[in-house]
Formats: sequence, structure tokens, C-alpha cells
Amino acid sequence: MFYLFDISSTSKNSCDVCIEVLKRFKDILLKEKITEPEEIEEKFMEFCETSQDQERRFCYYLGGLAESATRTISEMSKPMSWGMPVEKICIKLGEKDEQVCHLKYKDYARKTRREILMDFRLSDLKSLLKDLKLTCDLCIEKEEFVEKILSKDKQKSFHEL
Repeated sequence: MFYLFDISSTSKNSCDVCIEVLKRFKDILLKEKITEPEEIEEKFMEFCETSQDQERRFCYYLGGLAESATRTISEMSKPMSWGMPVEKICIKLGEKDEQVCHLKYKDYARKTRREILMDFRLSDLKSLLKDLKLTCDLCIEKEEFVEKILSKDKQKSFHEL
């Protein structure tokens, strides 16, 4: 029988978002001594409300968000209640839905300030300009907003932005 999903490719490196999210979530469960699958699912829904970016997408894939199209959260909650290691849970989730293990964190460590800013949405760039008390009435293209921010950046440290 031929499988479309290659289990050997599902390792820590390919499921890093899943593993990181579930490790943090498991720590919360241990602190609050939650062990029942239904309680785990409830807590995961709460946990997902504050998630962002790739972690939010992971929550969406599992059904941890109200707007999730499918609900496979029980595929995580039951093994979690049994004490199964997070890595194994992620492999099993990856077998059910490949997307779970294709999520990657953005690697900002290697990017320049310009590249990081170019990843921002235009509305975020406008908000950043407003926070910096800068105006750019003639700016139309994303690059123009980035240039304006970078011109201010020369005067301040990027982390202060």
C-alpha cells in the first residue's frame, strides 16, 4: 500500500511549531493538574485565543479556534491525557493532517531590518509610523513606508521601535 505522508520526514525539525506549542501547553496542564480529555480540549481552546502567527495557524488546524473549519482536537487531547510525549503526539497529528508538521517559525535572526519590515503588513507599517510620530502622506508603496521607518531607525535602536 502506498502512503502519501512520509513518516520518516516527520521529525522534530519538521514539526517544530507543533512541538513548541504542545510543550508550553503541557506545562500549563501540569501546573493546573488537568488530565481529562474534555478539560484538556477546553483549556486548549482558551490557550489558542491568545496565539499568533504560526501558532495560531496550528490551533486552527487542530480546531482550537472558533473559526476552525475542522475539529481534530481530540487527536491531541486523548494522547495528552495518557501522558504520551509531545513529539509522538505531533507525529500522530502529522499523519492525520500533513499541514501540522509543515508549519515553520519565521527566522528573523538572519534577516536584515529591511527584510523584517517588508514582512509586515501595510497597516502594521502605518501603525508603526504613527507610534514613532512620523507622517508619510506621500507614501504609496510599501518600500516608501519602510524607508521612512528606517530613516528614523538610524536615530534609534531597532529594538526600541
